[in-house]
Amino acid sequence: PIRDGAGSLLGFTKITRDATRKRAAEEALQASEARYRLLAENTSDVIIRCDLDTARRYVSPAAVRVLGYTPEEMIGVRPMDCVHPDDADTYRAVLDGLTSERTERAVSQQRYQRKDGTWLWTEVSFTLIRHPVEGHATGYVAALRDIDARKRAELAAAESEARYREVVETAHNAILAQLAEGVIVTDATGRI
Repeated sequence: PIRDGAGSLLGFTKITRDATRKRAAEEALQASEARYRLLAENTSDVIIRCDLDTARRYVSPAAVRVLGYTPEEMIGVRPMDCVHPDDADTYRAVLDGLTSERTERAVSQQRYQRKDGTWLWTEVSFTLIRHPVEGHATGYVAALRDIDARKRAELAAAESEARYREVVETAHNAILAQLAEGVIVTDATGRI
């Protein structure tokens, strides 16, 4: 209010600001967050955001289907607490590369322990997150994928190949092959 010397009201002063840009920016941010949330919450991969100390700060709902844990149960837990002991050194090296900023992106395969205690082969793709203005690392995003069936098939194929190779390499006399047309006999070099 504007008053005269006696205190009588003479008028008002009003300052206005155009908040159109601010409101538009807020709406764009909300729309972007909604799109991100839609993707993160509906993908079959487990999306995880971690700080540089590797503590989980966000875990997508796919964690229930893939690992048996609710996202809330995984918040604050460090990934090394879930990795199979035989895979720990390799996995730790990947995390060290990210958290020391020597690595921007990495992919690793390791076994994770599910809530029921079973081990699941996973593939994790990591991307370092940087501060948008200052450029220093603030954490990383990881996409964890169930590759258990694929890994078990690869291991079974490798074991089968090793058994076959052992049979071929240790066969001194002959190898018999039973075909519909009859029996084929070959020597150790493969000659009929």
